[in-house]
Amino acid sequence: MSEATQLELQVVSPLQDKLEELLGDLALIRPYLRQSRRDAGLALEVRLEEGSILFRLTGSVAKESARNTITVEPEEFRELLFIDFTRWPTPTDFVEFVRGIDWQRNRSHDIDPDLLRRWYRLVHASAKRFFESPNALKDYFVRQHFASHWIRETNKTRHQLYIRLLERKIDARGTTVLDMGAGFGRLHQALVGARRVISVDISESMLRLCHARSTNGTLLCRADVHRMPFKERSIDLIVTAQLMMHLPKPFAVLSQLASLLTKSGELWTDFTCSGRPIVGGYYQESLITRVYSAEYVLRECGQAGLRVLGQWRVTDRLANYWLILRLQEKIE
Repeated sequence: MSEATQLELQVVSPLQDKLEELLGDLALIRPYLRQSRRDAGLALEVRLEEGSILFRLTGSVAKESARNTITVEPEEFRELLFIDFTRWPTPTDFVEFVRGIDWQRNRSHDIDPDLLRRWYRLVHASAKRFFESPNALKDYFVRQHFASHWIRETNKTRHQLYIRLLERKIDARGTTVLDMGAGFGRLHQALVGARRVISVDISESMLRLCHARSTNGTLLCRADVHRMPFKERSIDLIVTAQLMMHLPKPFAVLSQLASLLTKSGELWTDFTCSGRPIVGGYYQESLITRVYSAEYVLRECGQAGLRVLGQWRVTDRLANYWLILRLQEKIE
């Protein structure tokens, strides 16, 4: 491997506890790589206090030297490994971000912008193919580490505000409820009074956690949202909390879910949206998440045969927010 096709990223504190998770995420997209000969040797080296580790997207992890060095704080580590890689919609934005790290710390490194753009395009394209693959997201969410990560994430204040809003707005009394993507059962309080709650998730580890929190009468079902094992017109209320932004074809899924609703049934869902303009209606924010424009979401819901009964916004990070929708199937 030539020095010209390597990028080294030096971390200022040890992050050994993150390496297994990071390697797992990179391993997920490796089958979706389509490298050109020019990019065959492209790699990312992470230098820890105990030594350096070279991440090769083509498979191996080994200790080697690299010429180009970027020093970052631990919180920037994942972003430069592209686990949250597409927060910046263009390769140019990413190059400016990387070079800005050195500028902010009054350092000067001769980092080849073309090298950064190549790495960005390579991983971005691979992750897009991963996201759109029918089995890729399933493979991600059934991983054991995701459950513990999601529990930590939902303890944050913004997630608690999201849950409190659903608890105030949803009226589940006397209904048969389908909690799609139930996870570890965090919406339990929002569904109090339901005649029956069916908690559905694709992850067995999540369902075990959900079982520990569930009340009498809650049914657990391991299923894929694209192949739901329920009869049409059998559900009064469907809740899909923070699920649609992880699906490549969310509006087709919403249309399928609506076919399960009784005549006056309701479908509650949400999308991660941005307060900034988005060309094309959405962009890929991370390995498993898309960010949408609210206008695009509302238009697509209408085209999917759904009418909006209510909508609310809860602030997420940066300029993002969760657009919460109360939907009902249109009656022709």
